[in-house]
Amino acid sequence: MQNVERDIKTIAYSSTSVTFADVNRILEALVTGLNGRPLKLAPKEQTYTDTETIFVPAQISKFATREQNFRLYKTIVTHHWAQNWFGTWHRSLEEITNKYKHPERAVHIFHALETIRLEACIKRELPGMAREMEQIRLLERAQFHTPFWRRSIDRLQRPDASVDDSYQLFASAYEHVMKIPRVSFQGILSPRQMEDCKAHRLRSGKKHLGDSSQRLNKSRAISVRLKTTPLRLSPPISQLTYRKIHD
Repeated sequence: MQNVERDIKTIAYSSTSVTFADVNRILEALVTGLNGRPLKLAPKEQTYTDTETIFVPAQISKFATREQNFRLYKTIVTHHWAQNWFGTWHRSLEEITNKYKHPERAVHIFHALETIRLEACIKRELPGMAREMEQIRLLERAQFHTPFWRRSIDRLQRPDASVDDSYQLFASAYEHVMKIPRVSFQGILSPRQMEDCKAHRLRSGKKHLGDSSQRLNKSRAISVRLKTTPLRLSPPISQLTYRKIHD
């Protein structure tokens, strides 16, 4: 029965759903404009970024209109761009959260705190997009009500707040916070995927440096040979002409 109800709901929303293929070009233009360089987008079941690619749903039919579902796509992309741009990954989240008894819970708390900070950053830089995020929050009723979260908002919305503030609040919240607010556009944080991506970049960078070093050494060797090889000049053109005349 549950499967039947799910299928009926899917059919009802099929005319209002939006697919990644529908909006791919628009989202790519959006993220390129934000980032100043291409940041890859790709469809995936889980929504997150590994700092090189933003993974988004292949299809969104969560809301009743295409406009709302498209808005969710835009806010997903903007939120994950903001993670890269405003320093969410400046420290090793995996290393820090693995020190706790329940690392996954630790990641969820940190993510909620960073989402507050990033939304404040986006509001200062992109007020129009911030309004779209707030509309998603209102639709999902994803609000922060407890005293801890209200205090966190006051601190993380300051212009000078950084990821260090999120870490400090997270350290004090781990043992006490029970309910962790979520909103659809935040997706998940995937520290393992980020660390793998970082390691791949380092390996690629070392290979690039190695190739560059080999080319430089080859150029230097050629330069040395050119400097040490005696320069043998051909006879002057006047001598060649003289010999030809007298032969």
